[in-house]
Amino acid sequence: MKKKGQLEIGITMMVILVFLLLLIISLIVYFKFSYSEIRETNDIILEEKFSTLVNAITSMPEIKCSVKNAEKECLDAKKLVAFKHALDDNEMREYYIEEFGVKGIKIEIVYPPSMTSNGCNYGTYEASNDCGYYELFPVGSNELRYSTPVSIYYPDKNMYKIGKLTLSSNL
Repeated sequence: MKKKGQLEIGITMMVILVFLLLLIISLIVYFKFSYSEIRETNDIILEEKFSTLVNAITSMPEIKCSVKNAEKECLDAKKLVAFKHALDDNEMREYYIEEFGVKGIKIEIVYPPSMTSNGCNYGTYEASNDCGYYELFPVGSNELRYSTPVSIYYPDKNMYKIGKLTLSSNL
């Protein structure tokens, strides 16, 4: 009798062990799928947020170009330089960082290639009208980045160049 009871207890323990193993494996698989789904949703939300930020930034009157009081879908190079100069004021810089929630905004000239790789400020723009990039806020190295093409208008030369607007954030 004693051996039969020990055998049934052993069988019961094995069934419980198998059940627990199946439960643990199924929970691991479930959480893996849930985690990948959450990552995909997060990527979609970030894409939408950055897209909205790009629309908001490119439509700012501070940097948007206009020709004869008609707004165009481009950024004005002269306004970008003036806006960067205005951002030297810490209070204004903090306002825009809080408003947009981004850490970095940089516009690089892509085509035609710039003769220099220098950033633009009052001196370099007035001297040559040829800058490699406009960095409104410094772009960090280990942050999330979102880039999109933009058109940059140079009112002094009445010409357009193609640029790349890069936003960075640690959202």
